[in-house]
Amino acid sequence: MTLVSYLLSWISNSNFKEPKILSLLIIRLFKLPKNAYSRLTGWCLHYLVGLLFAELYAPIWENIPPRQRVKTGLVLGGISGFAAILVWKFTLAVHPNPPSLNFMAFALQLFVVHLIFGTAAAIGYNFS
Repeated sequence: MTLVSYLLSWISNSNFKEPKILSLLIIRLFKLPKNAYSRLTGWCLHYLVGLLFAELYAPIWENIPPRQRVKTGLVLGGISGFAAILVWKFTLAVHPNPPSLNFMAFALQLFVVHLIFGTAAAIGYNFS
């Protein structure tokens, strides 16, 4: 998912890099220096949220035959994408100094990459 976000950022000349945006939000909120630790914090938060989503998916997949998990992953990815859009919208709205983003484009790519994430997570779960 993150790789696709970075690829879409590069193709569209936009900032869809969630870990970097998270890092910037933290730096600006707590007035921290921009360094390797602040970047690492953004990456850690981003991956922790992904892990949380995957952990929420797993109990659902336990009760679903393997053939249906990929379809379910796509649906769960869509639901997660919608949730992510709402969380990002809220976070950017309440942050005292949010980065400038084309939110509609950011939201669209968030939805698409969460579809990919849900599908990839389902495929990974089938292999586990």
